Amino acid sequence: PHTIIGPYSVLSANGFAKNILEPFSVYVGCPAKRIKRNDIGIERNNLTGEDIENKTEAFWYIHGDEDHE
Repeated sequence: PHTIIGPYSVLSANGFAKNILEPFSVYVGCPAKRIKRNDIGIERNNLTGEDIENKTEAFWYIHGDEDHE
C-alpha cells in the first residue's frame, strides 16, 4: 500500500497520510484529516468548476475508487 495525494491537495507540515487524499483538499494532523477545500490553489491556477470536475473524475478513474464513480 502507498499514499496518493490528489491534484491541488495540501498536506500540512508534520502531517501523516495513509491511502488516498482527495483532490482539491487541505489535510492536517496525524493521521491526516480533510479540513476544507483548497480554494487558494484553485484560485491561483484559475480553475473553473468544469476543470475541477474533469480533474476529479480523471483522478478517481485512474485510482479506481468505486465510491467516487
